[in-house]
Amino acid sequence: MLRTFCFFYGLKSNLYKPDSALAAMQLKKLQRLLVHAYDNTDYYRRLFDEHKFEPNRIEAVDDLRRLPILTKSDIKENCDSILARKSSDHKLITHHTSGSTGIPLEIFGDSRSEAYNRALKYRAYVENGLGLRDVVAEVTSPENVNSHKYWLQRLGFFRRHKLSVLDDHTELFAQINRIKPDVLECYPSVLNLIARDCKKENLQFRPKIIFTTAELLLPAWRKNIVRFFDCDVRDMYGSAEFYRLAWECEKHEGYHLDTDAHVIEFLDKENNPVSKGDGHVVVTGLFNYVFPLIRYKVGEIARLKDRMCSCGRSLPLIDSIQGREDDYIKLPSGRTVSPRKINLLDSVKGIKEYVTIQLKKDLIKVEVVRSQDFTEDAVESIKKQIRQGCMGEAVDVNVELVMKIKRKPGKIRTVISLVK
Repeated sequence: MLRTFCFFYGLKSNLYKPDSALAAMQLKKLQRLLVHAYDNTDYYRRLFDEHKFEPNRIEAVDDLRRLPILTKSDIKENCDSILARKSSDHKLITHHTSGSTGIPLEIFGDSRSEAYNRALKYRAYVENGLGLRDVVAEVTSPENVNSHKYWLQRLGFFRRHKLSVLDDHTELFAQINRIKPDVLECYPSVLNLIARDCKKENLQFRPKIIFTTAELLLPAWRKNIVRFFDCDVRDMYGSAEFYRLAWECEKHEGYHLDTDAHVIEFLDKENNPVSKGDGHVVVTGLFNYVFPLIRYKVGEIARLKDRMCSCGRSLPLIDSIQGREDDYIKLPSGRTVSPRKINLLDSVKGIKEYVTIQLKKDLIKVEVVRSQDFTEDAVESIKKQIRQGCMGEAVDVNVELVMKIKRKPGKIRTVISLVK
């Protein structure tokens, strides 16, 4: 925990540094990582030699573009050779990705990289109002639920209660009520279900801030959560491979990118940099020396912002997270549509819950759980909204009214494309 706080204060000091100082720091960290990867991993030594890439001679972050993109399949096939040879001297920590793309992965770290991950998380949270003695209720994956407390937590600092996301949302609401946390950290879909199904008069506490993580936060979900808990929501963006990548601040003008911990690129379909609009997120982590990931394609699409935040922090902004690449609708013409454009909760009344599934390029199924104010006109409104989201292309839309939507445990996806 002491190492975490050392990293935390170093990261916190970066927030208002000039752009030139942040860029120089990022380049220095990148140079160090690349040399380490070449010297200590079979995979990157082979890759760098193949592309005549000399890590000790790079002069700019843009030099990374001479290297190919690292994919999930690459990691799966070369896991042992990506793992640094000196890793046997460390106690490895293993993280598993969800496998929502069909390729679950094992990602390795050590105590140093874990401490850095925690420091990044605490920086975003403290900047958004987390106090040293605040009680936090965190709804997380079941493998993260444990009773272990660091020495600072035993002294009453950063007290954290971890609850399993697999518990029924009404039971989670009861558990959170008993804890009465100052800060709530949770999947947005779970908070939306609580806001939908639980009575506000039964809420026995008022958190000062809510952090949403792990899923795409839909605008309608945000409104429901704010209305039920009567407090502000700050969304966090990350991945299992890199943990925290970006975060909202009190201004809600976008997401601050943690560019002092990562090199984050936004690329088009041909892997060329985009200066504005949507781009595929590609990340190079600068602090995990055990399992270096260089130019790794996360599988998300984000929208860049061309101005800085009015809060005064130096970290650049992205405008919004558009969603997983796999959840983009693929149209007959070859164009793609963000899942945010197929959001029915803001435009059609009478929907309690829904999921949109693309079966073919020209066929979409929508499963809908009705609420009390659902009317027959809503079916046509759903079809109209979906077709508008698909930019008027020839797509058939079938609406199925169901009692319950079958979902897998964990993250909720409102748009699922089965078209590859």
